[in-house]
Amino acid sequence: MEARLDRIEDMVGQLIQMVAVVMEDQKEMKSQIKSLQEGQQALRKDIDKLRTDVNVLRKDVDVIRIDLNEFRTEQKSSNRNFNDQFQLIRADMDHIWGKTVNNERKIAIMEKKMDFEY
Repeated sequence: MEARLDRIEDMVGQLIQMVAVVMEDQKEMKSQIKSLQEGQQALRKDIDKLRTDVNVLRKDVDVIRIDLNEFRTEQKSSNRNFNDQFQLIRADMDHIWGKTVNNERKIAIMEKKMDFEY
């Protein structure tokens, strides 16, 4: 009977040790879970910050698009003005060359009439 009690005491001692190990493991797991939760919260904060940054960037892109469209409109207007001025200069040049040719003809005719050489 005493051997049986010793055996039961040994078993109880082993159970107590096993429970102590399980409790220690449980504490470690709780610590790890807490650490993971803190890491998860930090990630959520980072994600929220990134979302805010993305929204700011989107607004900046919208502003840049508006500015680019305004620039394009101004550029088209400037190009039209330049082309209009160029066409006026070309018309003036054509008119001047026409007069020059006409004057050269008149001078040639007058030279023939007067028998005069340049």
